[in-house]
Amino acid sequence: MDSGIHSGIRSLSGLSDRELLFRVKALVSRERAVTLEILVHLIEVERRRLHLGLGYPSLFEYCVRHLGYSSSAAGRRIPAARCIRDYPEVYGLLERNEMNLITVALVAPILTRSHAKGLIGRIRGKTQREV
Repeated sequence: MDSGIHSGIRSLSGLSDRELLFRVKALVSRERAVTLEILVHLIEVERRRLHLGLGYPSLFEYCVRHLGYSSSAAGRRIPAARCIRDYPEVYGLLERNEMNLITVALVAPILTRSHAKGLIGRIRGKTQREV
């Protein structure tokens, strides 16, 4: 095991159960905020078509080959980013954890202006399996 990981685990072992659980919850909140920030940045990268200037024919290729995302991670982030671009209310739902990245990515391809509000409302708070 990496010595950095080892020392990190040792430092966590001194925390109380309550403190450890508090920290995990705080980290998840920070992770969600950073993910949203990444999605907004991906929207702008695509709008400016910056991936093309770097030699990537698609945003997907840029995410996988340049940013190092797995295919599935890129495949969730790109439709979620585009969904936020097209339906800005989704940003707030993600921010408040009323929707998650995978559920947004699942419904993004079928959303239309005529039924987006109703569909978004129906999947709010639902798990991937429920969606």
